[in-house]
Amino acid sequence: MSATQVCPSCQKPTPADQAFCIHCGQLVKPLASPGSQASGRGGWPLLAGGLLVLLAIGVFALWRAGLISISVNRGQATLPVAPSATLQTPEANAGMGGGPDGTPTATASPPPTLLTTPLPSKTPPPTATLSPTPPPLPSPTTEPTPATRGDVIFFSRSLADSDGDGTADWEGKRVICRIDTDGTNEGCLTDDTYSSALPNWSPDGRTIVFASDRDLADIPEIYLMDPDGSNWRRLTNNRVNDHGPSWSPDGAWIVFHREGAGGTAQLYRMRPDGSDQTPIVPNGRDNRYPVWSATGRIAYESRADDGYHIYLTDPDGRSDERITPGGMNQSPAWSPDGRYLAFSQGDPQSGQGFHIMIYDTQTGQTRQATTGNNAAEPAWSPDGGRIAFAYWVRGVAQIWLLDVGSGNMSQLVFSDGYLDTQPAWAP
Repeated sequence: MSATQVCPSCQKPTPADQAFCIHCGQLVKPLASPGSQASGRGGWPLLAGGLLVLLAIGVFALWRAGLISISVNRGQATLPVAPSATLQTPEANAGMGGGPDGTPTATASPPPTLLTTPLPSKTPPPTATLSPTPPPLPSPTTEPTPATRGDVIFFSRSLADSDGDGTADWEGKRVICRIDTDGTNEGCLTDDTYSSALPNWSPDGRTIVFASDRDLADIPEIYLMDPDGSNWRRLTNNRVNDHGPSWSPDGAWIVFHREGAGGTAQLYRMRPDGSDQTPIVPNGRDNRYPVWSATGRIAYESRADDGYHIYLTDPDGRSDERITPGGMNQSPAWSPDGRYLAFSQGDPQSGQGFHIMIYDTQTGQTRQATTGNNAAEPAWSPDGGRIAFAYWVRGVAQIWLLDVGSGNMSQLVFSDGYLDTQPAWAP
């Protein structure tokens, strides 16, 4: 019987001539040097056997730790594959901390559940593209940058001295222009080869109604266009002057005036497609520039022997109430809530000295809102706090703003050489 020794690890007897315990495989005594093993008992076969046992023990330990797997069918040990880092697209990076400029950020994917699932391929970042360049607007200016509704005013513009004789006149062709209420993005939307005037916004801010003689020289008809000056639609075709259009509060009607053969104008209403053209207030006076209030009343100016007066009526024209005394009372404009009516009032003899007046429909009182002379054609802001108007300075009209509460006035449009009138505030 061979001599034994006690394994220091498992405390079991094991042959004294073996370097490894036959029970647990742990090293019992130091291995002999190559020289002594070659000359000692067992020699190279003993060393080879010991190495195989050591290798088996190492594989066993790695398998128990879960670092390798052993396939029973093929007998192959497979090492786990470390997950690869992939580049995520901006869409995949949503909420995952992408770069501040929107470019993809490299992120490590989680370990795949199945190694047979292919890793995602690298997706290149999207290429930035430029928006189409908008077409230029007709002369004299290019297209302005759009602004928020309520921050835009449209107005009419013509040359102050169309015949070059050094004095202001009204003979030049008018174009419709726009400007933001902070004085930026000024530009014109219609061509000066014909005359277009009196722009008025639809309640939803999507459509402009106005008068133009584009199709019939010197005979204005009523048209619609988009706020950028495109998509013209003609509504009237009567070969008589149709002018002064304005929307009803619900956008279902447009009111305007039409001149008869003798030059006397009559009020009409029609649908936004041009249908149902119906006269209202057929009283035989010269009635012009109707405007519809939020409360359903229509204000208009009417010419009489002693000047121009402001009247109130209903949409059917059955009532007819005069609210101004004698004088030059023109260009009525309703406040957004329909309580106040602004208009211009001046000296009927000279036609000068115009002021913006405000009439309170609840109290019947009228007060002067502007200082100085020659302020006309008011238009209310959507919040009712300001009024845009045309103000004549040294014979040239430009667009100014009035703070209704304080009475402070400030100039909005600076355009030497032009007559800027008929402002219309976006809703």
